[in-house]
Amino acid sequence: MSTSKMKWNKYDFFILIIILIPTGLLVTFYNKLPNELATHFGISGKPNGYQGKITFLLFNIFLLIGVPLLMKVTRYIDPQKRNYDKFEPTYDIFRLIFSAFLSVMMITLLFYNLGHSVNIQMIILICIGILFMFLGNYMSRIRFNYTIGIRTPWTLANEEVWRRTHRLGGPLWLTGGLLVVILAFLPGNIAFVYMMIVLAIITIIPMVYSYFLFKKLDHQQ
Repeated sequence: MSTSKMKWNKYDFFILIIILIPTGLLVTFYNKLPNELATHFGISGKPNGYQGKITFLLFNIFLLIGVPLLMKVTRYIDPQKRNYDKFEPTYDIFRLIFSAFLSVMMITLLFYNLGHSVNIQMIILICIGILFMFLGNYMSRIRFNYTIGIRTPWTLANEEVWRRTHRLGGPLWLTGGLLVVILAFLPGNIAFVYMMIVLAIITIIPMVYSYFLFKKLDHQQ
């Protein structure tokens, strides 16, 4: 695929379907929604942030369209854009995953605000866990770029550091995501605290690893 001209593929069609489902639900149930919608929740699972109905509608539609579109455009302006040809299907799967994540979050908020009994915290943790599992599963396929992946000063400075760090980060994020899914079934406050610990660990370890690996390779030269 040419890196100089934007083209559309089957993943864009699937993303469009994913976008249309929550958008259609939002429009369909718009008149049944309260004027103020809960959009942010504390660690207890209780709402502590609200948006007006029209703001909620416009913001979420903008987010649904904007995120996958921005990712679509970014690959063509990335200084390492030629590398995207080496992992194009993986990058498109990432766009699909992020779109699905946003759609599920939006549908969850919609049904919560319609008065349905929804365990917001459990759903959020499960979705975050699944997101990290997907990212971890495909992480080793990500080639050197400035847009997506484990971007530390050391991975961006050395392509070998990038490759090895992502090879480490893949199973780490996959395992961390699985743990977050399991944690979702614990009581609210405990689940949130342990989730933050897990996410901190799987974030910090690749960062520290990339630093020491860079120093090691730099010393060998």
